[in-house]
Amino acid sequence: MDTPLDRMIKTFPSDKKRILKYCKQWHKGTEGHAQPWSKEGTFDNDIAEHTLTYIRSTYKKKKRQKREAILSLWRVSGHEKPKEKSTVPEEVVAQTQTESPGESLGEPPPYGLYPILPAAGYQDPVRVEPKEERLEAQGAEATPLPSHQLLELPQNRAVETG
Repeated sequence: MDTPLDRMIKTFPSDKKRILKYCKQWHKGTEGHAQPWSKEGTFDNDIAEHTLTYIRSTYKKKKRQKREAILSLWRVSGHEKPKEKSTVPEEVVAQTQTESPGESLGEPPPYGLYPILPAAGYQDPVRVEPKEERLEAQGAEATPLPSHQLLELPQNRAVETG
């Protein structure tokens, strides 16, 4: 059968060194007391309370806080019932062992690629021409007026300004 110390080490493996160290210290420190701390530890609240008063009277604040934290783990773990192994039907265990992790999910749906857009090139640079050249290129008559004096109307007629 597991001792309380073994159970604490299994429950809190990262604090194993501190649990062993403090359990040994508490046993030595409370040896002559009415309710001494056991070598194997204990989940008895009365003994834990007595050990807490021993810790508070013996250690400085910084060390006391560390020891009180470990003692609180003892108190909390004492109220928890030990976890029993759950009984899982053998069929379920066999089924989970034969399947690969993603097998039950099936194939993923096909995903389309993002459309590839043509890159903007510099093959056809934009050329800005004066208005007279554009009119000549379209086959219209060139006007003697400079382009800054022409005003375009909605009917596409040029009118003299000013």
